[in-house]
Amino acid sequence: MTWQRARTEEQIEHRVQTITEATCRLYDSVPYHEITLAMIAREAGFTRSNLYKYFQTSEEIFLEILVNDLSEWYDEFVVEFEAEPCGVDDFTERYLNLVQQRSRMVRLLTLLNTNLERNASVEKLTSFKIRATETWNAMSETLVQILPFQDIEAARKFSLMLLALIIGAYPMWNPSLGQIEAMREAGLPYDTDYYRDACAQAITAYLRAMTQSPGT
Repeated sequence: MTWQRARTEEQIEHRVQTITEATCRLYDSVPYHEITLAMIAREAGFTRSNLYKYFQTSEEIFLEILVNDLSEWYDEFVVEFEAEPCGVDDFTERYLNLVQQRSRMVRLLTLLNTNLERNASVEKLTSFKIRATETWNAMSETLVQILPFQDIEAARKFSLMLLALIIGAYPMWNPSLGQIEAMREAGLPYDTDYYRDACAQAITAYLRAMTQSPGT
């Protein structure tokens, strides 16, 4: 097939989608650190030079995947909590269930500050941050509607705490087979539910503190 330059925004979006979908297929079976631009180009049916027209590094592609995953996950969040009212006590479990359904999103979040952001161009990183911030601001506005936060700033701080906590705790309750085997060989107890429960307790405690009325 003769390669034709994408001239319209729709054609560009289609090419970008083709690249991200190919990368997602690879990420389903290949460890992140082994995925190269050459592999992505081959999977997408692109040449390396044509791929460079859209992304300069694999990290830039993963940023595109992540920002789309965040947007889709927020839509699921809205559906979940608009369908049935939520109280402080049942928020955490429902929230963590939503998180566990988005394994790829959370795995990429754990790489965000240490890998993805450090190996992307300023242009791509700025675009990611603008779009991700829009989603996170919308999340804060939704939190104010479903939980008794004092104001939007309190909800924003809580949403940032949730992000930091999930990034740190998720890998601990979703270890690799090698990590589990190493723990067993070392004679160390390992209960993945323990780390998930500890994360849930921390979220609930912080949520209660953030939504408590002054003077109570």
